[in-house]
Amino acid sequence: MNFDLILTARDRKIETLRFFESLTTQQGAVSGRILFADQGLGLGQEPFNVLSNRSKISLEVREIPPSPLSTARNEAIKLGLRSQIVGFPDDDCWYGPTVLQSIQEVFEVDPEIQCVCTNVFDPIRGLSYGGRPVGIRIPINFSNIFLLPISVGIFMRREIFEAVGANFDENLGAGTTIGSGEETELIARLLNLSAKILYVGDISVFHPVPEYETKDAQKYYSYGIGYGYLSVSLIWQGKYVVAKNLINTLIRSIVGCFVFFLVKTKRDVYWNRFAGILRGGFMAVKHLKM
Repeated sequence: MNFDLILTARDRKIETLRFFESLTTQQGAVSGRILFADQGLGLGQEPFNVLSNRSKISLEVREIPPSPLSTARNEAIKLGLRSQIVGFPDDDCWYGPTVLQSIQEVFEVDPEIQCVCTNVFDPIRGLSYGGRPVGIRIPINFSNIFLLPISVGIFMRREIFEAVGANFDENLGAGTTIGSGEETELIARLLNLSAKILYVGDISVFHPVPEYETKDAQKYYSYGIGYGYLSVSLIWQGKYVVAKNLINTLIRSIVGCFVFFLVKTKRDVYWNRFAGILRGGFMAVKHLKM
């Protein structure tokens, strides 16, 4: 099997080169392409030099202006999909030596699996991103759609990606008014086609798990908008099981505000997430009533 890896980057030069470097360590018969939407990062020949003669993964670049994440990924996809498996790395993630080989094996062992969602882990801090479980395998459905899939760990067969449009919703994600949710919306489209999706917690894509900082409050507000918008949209479509997770998240956010009332950094993160979820939910209701 081979891979098309959809990548975009704007301002993380060192991290992006780390990702390219990690591709040169991949074990097994792993090959494919990186479809790279370069938003003015200015890497020049450096990634070609990293990959040259050290990897069976080639690089194709599309120069684009600074764009929201979903738009940039769609521009990269326009370079044309040809491989069997499509993945969506971030510029600040990287792969351990066995990641692509292990994902390939999951698809080969069970031809009915159409999408694999891996764990995402920070090897420096020793933390799983968002507390995702390690070492277990769980089918993805609408009850855990917000808990397990995360874009850097999503790999799907090209055929199923093409069946749902081979694109991301450009109204969602970083850089848009609705600041997150593009990968969850994509997984929802797959589930609506009854695709078999498996969370594989014994495979990890590496990605930093950030510590709370004052600047994170606005980021979590944006995340909350996307989460609230997409949750209400799915409930509106009859996916009522999503409501349980929505209610739990709202409760945890309020409780977090009280527990960390004297810790401004964390209190602001919890409050902004709560406020963002409410705003996103109201935005969804307004949009769906139109």
